[in-house]
Amino acid sequence: MLDLQHNTDPDEFEPMTWRRCEGPPPDRAPTALISCDQGHWCSLTNHTIADDGTVTPSLVCPTKECGWHVFVRLVDWQEAA
Repeated sequence: MLDLQHNTDPDEFEPMTWRRCEGPPPDRAPTALISCDQGHWCSLTNHTIADDGTVTPSLVCPTKECGWHVFVRLVDWQEAA
Protein backbone atom coordinates (compact mmCIF):
# COMPACT_ATOMS: atom_id res chain seq x y z
CA MET A 1 0.00 0.00 0.00
CA LEU A 2 1.39 3.37 -1.04
CA ASP A 3 0.60 6.47 1.06
CA LEU A 4 -0.09 9.57 -1.03
CA GLN A 5 0.39 12.92 0.70
CA HIS A 6 -2.28 15.62 0.62
CA ASN A 7 -1.35 18.48 -1.74
CA THR A 8 -2.79 21.83 -0.68
CA ASP A 9 -0.64 24.04 -2.93
CA PRO A 10 -2.95 25.56 -5.60
CA ASP A 11 -0.01 26.27 -7.91
CA GLU A 12 1.77 22.89 -7.84
CA PHE A 13 0.59 19.30 -8.20
CA GLU A 14 3.57 17.17 -7.25
CA PRO A 15 3.75 13.53 -8.41
CA MET A 16 2.28 10.97 -6.00
CA THR A 17 0.07 13.46 -4.16
CA TRP A 18 -3.69 13.99 -4.00
CA ARG A 19 -6.12 16.88 -3.95
CA ARG A 20 -9.75 16.92 -2.76
CA CYS A 21 -12.49 17.74 -5.26
CA GLU A 22 -16.24 17.29 -5.65
CA GLY A 23 -17.64 14.26 -7.40
CA PRO A 24 -20.16 14.31 -10.23
CA PRO A 25 -23.81 15.33 -9.85
CA PRO A 26 -26.26 14.78 -8.39
CA ASP A 27 -24.68 14.25 -4.95
CA ARG A 28 -21.24 15.88 -5.46
CA ALA A 29 -19.72 13.56 -2.84
CA PRO A 30 -16.10 14.34 -1.90
CA THR A 31 -13.56 12.55 -4.05
CA ALA A 32 -9.97 13.20 -5.11
CA LEU A 33 -7.61 13.81 -7.99
CA ILE A 34 -4.26 12.12 -7.71
CA SER A 35 -0.99 12.49 -9.55
CA CYS A 36 0.88 9.29 -10.46
CA ASP A 37 4.66 8.90 -10.16
CA GLN A 38 5.06 10.41 -13.65
CA GLY A 39 2.85 13.43 -12.86
CA HIS A 40 -0.24 12.32 -14.83
CA TRP A 41 -3.58 13.25 -13.27
CA CYS A 42 -6.10 10.56 -12.36
CA SER A 43 -9.65 10.95 -11.04
CA LEU A 44 -11.05 8.75 -8.29
CA THR A 45 -14.72 9.25 -9.25
CA ASN A 46 -15.08 5.50 -9.98
CA HIS A 47 -13.40 4.47 -6.71
CA THR A 48 -14.40 4.22 -3.07
CA ILE A 49 -12.45 6.12 -0.43
CA ALA A 50 -12.74 4.68 3.09
CA ASP A 51 -12.68 6.87 6.20
CA ASP A 52 -8.98 6.08 6.68
CA GLY A 53 -8.22 7.14 3.07
CA THR A 54 -7.83 3.63 1.63
CA VAL A 55 -8.87 3.63 -2.03
CA THR A 56 -10.58 0.67 -3.72
CA PRO A 57 -10.15 -0.73 -6.26
CA SER A 58 -6.47 -0.24 -7.07
CA LEU A 59 -5.42 2.75 -9.18
CA VAL A 60 -4.33 2.46 -12.78
CA CYS A 61 -2.97 5.57 -14.50
CA PRO A 62 -5.12 6.32 -17.57
CA THR A 63 -2.07 7.34 -19.63
CA LYS A 64 -1.36 4.29 -21.79
CA GLU A 65 2.42 4.62 -21.75
CA CYS A 66 2.57 4.94 -17.96
CA GLY A 67 1.77 1.54 -16.48
CA TRP A 68 1.38 2.88 -12.89
CA HIS A 69 -0.87 0.41 -11.03
CA VAL A 70 -0.94 0.63 -7.22
CA PHE A 71 -3.02 0.30 -4.08
CA VAL A 72 -3.07 3.64 -2.23
CA ARG A 73 -4.14 5.41 0.93
CA LEU A 74 -4.83 9.15 0.93
CA VAL A 75 -3.01 10.59 3.95
CA ASP A 76 -5.21 13.06 5.92
CA TRP A 77 -8.36 12.14 3.98
CA GLN A 78 -10.63 12.62 7.04
CA GLU A 79 -9.31 16.13 7.65
CA ALA A 80 -9.82 17.18 4.01
CA ALA A 81 -13.13 15.49 3.25
